[in-house]
Amino acid sequence: MSKGEDLVNSILIRKKISFVREKIFKDLKSPNDSSFLPVDFALDIGGSQAIVEYNGSQHYAPINKTPEAMDAWNRVSKNGQARILYCKQYNVPLLVIHYGDFERVEEILEKFILDVKDSKTGT
Repeated sequence: MSKGEDLVNSILIRKKISFVREKIFKDLKSPNDSSFLPVDFALDIGGSQAIVEYNGSQHYAPINKTPEAMDAWNRVSKNGQARILYCKQYNVPLLVIHYGDFERVEEILEKFILDVKDSKTGT
């Protein structure tokens, strides 16, 4: 687990939000090889499902210019897009946290949780 994922994990526990780490959904598969594609955090917020992804730097650029790094980055990018499309298709709220927002993770998570709760109650 990355430092960012560890932080998200501890915040969710402290806020008593029910969640599953690395949850697999039967309809969410990698476009690269059709393997099941886990999500970082599948939340249950008052009976509403939501997904949180913490994206490290490898999601935004290859780690170097080697062909292997470029291939890895392409796979990661396609997998990220698959998660976004899955959430749109099934109307699941999705929060993608950028690694640059590490210092604001708690604030970002709190707002997302409130937004999901509000959307359930229609406020």
